[in-house]
Amino acid sequence: MYDDLTEKELDELADIARMREIAKHFLRRSRSLEDAMAATVGEQTIPASAVTAGGTTYELGTVRLSEDIWSVKRKLTELSGVAPARQRLILANSTESEQRPLKDGDVIWTISKEIDPAEGLLFTMLCNASDTFSASFTDPHNLLTAFDGVHNKTVKKRRGPDYTNTLGDAVVSFGCMAWDIRVDEHRGNMRIGVAYPEIKLDTGMQEPVSRWRNKLEHSWYVKSSGNSSDENSRAAGRPFASTDFGKGDVIRVEANLDAGTIAWFKNSAPMCEPQTNLIGPVRLVVSMDYDGEQVTIIG
Repeated sequence: MYDDLTEKELDELADIARMREIAKHFLRRSRSLEDAMAATVGEQTIPASAVTAGGTTYELGTVRLSEDIWSVKRKLTELSGVAPARQRLILANSTESEQRPLKDGDVIWTISKEIDPAEGLLFTMLCNASDTFSASFTDPHNLLTAFDGVHNKTVKKRRGPDYTNTLGDAVVSFGCMAWDIRVDEHRGNMRIGVAYPEIKLDTGMQEPVSRWRNKLEHSWYVKSSGNSSDENSRAAGRPFASTDFGKGDVIRVEANLDAGTIAWFKNSAPMCEPQTNLIGPVRLVVSMDYDGEQVTIIG
């Protein structure tokens, strides 16, 4: 009975109760139309793919418009080895001004309205780390403490040799994994990346093995500026240019063992070109030079 109301009649409405009744009527109509549309698109499909921050592409083929994001994550698990709970998906080719993380219950039919249908769906796939620092693989001068109720998320240097290293608990041999490392305190020459599990913990990772007792080819890291004789970031010994970092920055390390790539980001912006010579198994590594330096795994 409200469908024939004219615009003039709506403008003249003064009865609040009647206005609410009309609003509820059209809300029910809207939901009914959405349900009907969802039923008609149930078996329709759209091409989809996902790209990691490190540049690895996973082709999903086609997905049904009636599926949700959780279904997409399960397909990505089959391709990447990353569990759905650790995945964060963003619609990379959205026409909306602000890209947002997608929720597990978001339906593809609704999401597809934000893109040019000719392009298909393009997701950015981010991987959340569930790692902590290892109490067994840290220099004894480094203190491990809890963060956000989780043990061994923060490491702080307390004197000791020039360089003291701490590794993560997780050993990554295949698939991809990423860590978000917040730099809490910083003075210089800090290195953040991944390394072979057997590296020595009380010495530097850079320069010839004869001096530091760690082989150059056993670590991949970005380095902050300082007074070190080796100012380079290195990938298995190979130097590369990277953005500097310091206190307050969040460094994201994304390692893809299947593709052999590793990439770094500072506050979500790329720090360098992805490096393509990664070989596992590896663990997260943080190497600190100065007393009082501290980092925290926040994601």
